[in-house]
Amino acid sequence: MSALDRPDQEANGPIDDVDVATLGEIREMYDLVDPMPPGLVTRVQFALELEEAEFELARICEESRLVGVRSIAEETRTITFDSAVLTVMISLRPVTEDRVRVDGWLAPAGEHRVEFRLPDEKRQTVSDAQGRFVVDDVPRGRLQIVVRLSQQDHHNGSAPVVVTPAVEI
Repeated sequence: MSALDRPDQEANGPIDDVDVATLGEIREMYDLVDPMPPGLVTRVQFALELEEAEFELARICEESRLVGVRSIAEETRTITFDSAVLTVMISLRPVTEDRVRVDGWLAPAGEHRVEFRLPDEKRQTVSDAQGRFVVDDVPRGRLQIVVRLSQQDHHNGSAPVVVTPAVEI
């Protein structure tokens, strides 16, 4: 007997064993017809671990792949992220089957702190005066880039922070 079979009982009463059983049946139904995507909990936890309280979220505005004619290992992927204060372009080139080299460019150019957030580690580098940065030997998987701009925001005196969405590399 489910709660739907007891219309005469008050709906606002305390949750009882019948309610718990009904909720379990609903959960089982959703698990069958619309299961949670694999890795969803891990992706949400990764997104929530960002330490910055205030940041500008960049969006992916372009993505392309270029495959070499000699081998699939020559595949290069380029992703461009854009925000109101910064454009980030990265080129991903396989080094091994499970590692990539990331070449990046920031516009406007400048010496900015660039952090790579990976599931198990963080790596930091600084872009050069032309906005270029390179990180070798990055493990494949989820990657999010955090850029701490060197110039100060005139509104509140702090350096702006730009965060890209997490992407699979």
